[in-house]
Amino acid sequence: MAQTIKNGQEDWLTTLNAGLNQIGDKVSSQTIPVTFINGFSGDISIKKYQFGSAQITTVEGWFKTAGSATLQGGTPTGIFKVPANTDIGMCFAWTNSANMLNGRVVAETDGTVTVELENVLGANNFVNIVGMRAY
Repeated sequence: MAQTIKNGQEDWLTTLNAGLNQIGDKVSSQTIPVTFINGFSGDISIKKYQFGSAQITTVEGWFKTAGSATLQGGTPTGIFKVPANTDIGMCFAWTNSANMLNGRVVAETDGTVTVELENVLGANNFVNIVGMRAY
């Protein structure tokens, strides 16, 4: 995208904006729906960006344990669902309570996203999640 603006050109701003608009035409984004399961709730945002032939998927947010929706240490637990075969990439989960527990996040082919913490996390705790996939 080469732009030529000449000295004294009165419509230089129009020329510049026309070039910048071309960038927006090459980037699109899509929000991936999230449905919480097994009694968990929260706010998780998954976005997929398309830059020409390249894609980036980002995951960020939190979920809350409540009632029987708790996490047992070393046991993958379904937290939310995304559409089947959605690749959310490498994600990480952690909590600021219960001695800073952390764990891994796995997206199954059916769309179930599980979290496995290193130890038990009871009710009324918040767990953060973040991740990214570039391809």
